[in-house]
Amino acid sequence: MPVEAIINKGSLNKYNRLTTARDIIYVLNDGLYIRDSKKGWIKASTSQSQSTTTLTGLTDTTITSLAANDYLRYSGSSWVNIILEDVQSQLNYWILDGSDIYFNTGSVRIDGDLFFETDGSGLPYGAMSQENVPTTVTINVAGTAEIIDGMTGGETNLATFQNSQELKVTKAGRYFISWAVSFNMASGAGQEVEGAIGKGGTAQPEGSAHRTIGSGNDTGSMCGTAILDLAANDLITIMVTNEASTINVIVAHASLILTMVGGT
Repeated sequence: MPVEAIINKGSLNKYNRLTTARDIIYVLNDGLYIRDSKKGWIKASTSQSQSTTTLTGLTDTTITSLAANDYLRYSGSSWVNIILEDVQSQLNYWILDGSDIYFNTGSVRIDGDLFFETDGSGLPYGAMSQENVPTTVTINVAGTAEIIDGMTGGETNLATFQNSQELKVTKAGRYFISWAVSFNMASGAGQEVEGAIGKGGTAQPEGSAHRTIGSGNDTGSMCGTAILDLAANDLITIMVTNEASTINVIVAHASLILTMVGGT
């Protein structure tokens, strides 16, 4: 496992391109890599110290002439360009710009409690609902799903409630989604209503449900859950349809929540 060390900028004052107060050094089996927040990774041989003043062949010109996103590696006699992935592939984990932590392989194991301390932290999630405000869903074609409107946004993190009907996720991944609807009909009897999670305006088969309404004043309810693979900016809604006719569906209560549970 690589050893991570933090060094002060003061020990690197010969190279003014290292402009952050603290830069990260990773010590690998084959040498020393310095993380420069502007220019990337720089490598020295294992026999050399953590001060850039002793890095053989590394000059101010070498650093300042780097193009954006270029990286350097010391090959034993000279400094050569490399790509970041070559360095990262040798690391069990790395820190990008001092904030995001990436893990290459293996599991993250926690022996103790895991909790999120500040507002806006945690996994991506979102919620929306409609509480006892009857909303008519117009059925234009029997069997064609329509989006439930009139929703109110709830708690969100890395997701946005918009257009009174949908949650927009900002991070791709697999999401656990749960929904529920209570409804009745404008008229008619024996109407079969189906509900589903909508993704981009298309009803998803996973987590769908249906209920037959005996009469116009009968109130029915449906709910479902699913795990869906979502892309960034996917729009998630609740959709309903009348399978039997074009009699409209009147929604009295509705809710949907989603939480990321895995990557994609």
